[in-house]
Parts: sequence; C-alpha cells; structure tokens
Amino acid sequence: MEQLTVNHYLVVAGIIAIITELALGAIAGFELLVLGVIFVISGVLGILSGSFPVALVSVIVLTLLYVFFGRRTIRNRFDIATKATNIDAVIGAKAQVIKSITPHTPGQVKVDGEIWRAVASEDIAKGEMVKVHSVSGVTLTVAKIS
Repeated sequence: MEQLTVNHYLVVAGIIAIITELALGAIAGFELLVLGVIFVISGVLGILSGSFPVALVSVIVLTLLYVFFGRRTIRNRFDIATKATNIDAVIGAKAQVIKSITPHTPGQVKVDGEIWRAVASEDIAKGEMVKVHSVSGVTLTVAKIS
C-alpha cells in the first residue's frame, strides 16, 4: 500500500473545498470551487511526478493565473444586474405633484405612473416637480427641485 504524501492531502483538501462550495450554494462566489479544482489538479500532478515541489509550483502558478485572468472572467459571467424595485426605485426619483402639499397637509404625487401620498416641509403647488427624499410606509417625503 502506498503511503499518503502531501500531494494526496492536496487532492483531499481540494475535494473538501469543492464539497464545501456546493454545500454553501456558491455563497463564496465560486472561489472555493476554483481553489478546490486547483488543489486537485496540483495534487494529481504531484502524485504523477512523485514530487511535492511540482505540486507546489502548480498551486502557485494556477492560483496566480486565476487571480489575474480567470477571476474577472468568472465574475463578469455570473454578475447579475440588479434593478431597484419598489421603495428603492422611488427614492431619488422625480415626481409631479397632483394634489397640493403644505407642511401640515399631505398631498399626492405621481411617480412613474403611480400615485403616492406625499409630505413636505414647504408649500408645493399642484403641477410642480419634486424629488423624493425618503419613504415611510406609503408616504413619500418630497422637496421642490431647485
């Protein structure tokens, strides 16, 4: 029976990293998967050559190649564009006042085709354009656009 070497431990460490990535559901951004594959490849090269320095150089070279070239490619392919929705999309948006607003009386504004209750610290007449600064429940806090 062949005695286990550091090269064998590299293969085992790689397999553990791959399994961990799969168990976590890619929460690490595929980093563990890639490093696991690098460890397995390097460990196998070390076993086939019978040399730990070959495995070590393989780990270093493959890791550097991944960091400088492969990482950006992988991140770009899996980069998911997010679009603000609901409240996040309203903050900072321009709106038109459709019912006058005073500091003591809420009014209404139209944002992207939706009508919202709105409050402001100043008088704002119907028809004026405002900017949404915050949201509290179903009420927007707005201010005149300067």
